[in-house]
Amino acid sequence: MSDSMLKVAWERVRPEVTILRSDGRFERAVVVECSPKRVSVLYTDGRREQHAPSDEARVVIHGS
Repeated sequence: MSDSMLKVAWERVRPEVTILRSDGRFERAVVVECSPKRVSVLYTDGRREQHAPSDEARVVIHGS
């Protein structure tokens, strides 16, 4: 199995995906809240980040 990363707009991120956070750590998103001007993401460790909807997120894709 191999993992790779896919760049997607933050507005397309959904809960339960693993994301490369802005601090360089990989963490699973628990809650993703979207509004027209921002996307708020809550991670399993309790940290919350906010992003512009069109900015790029790096999501981990698990291969087989």
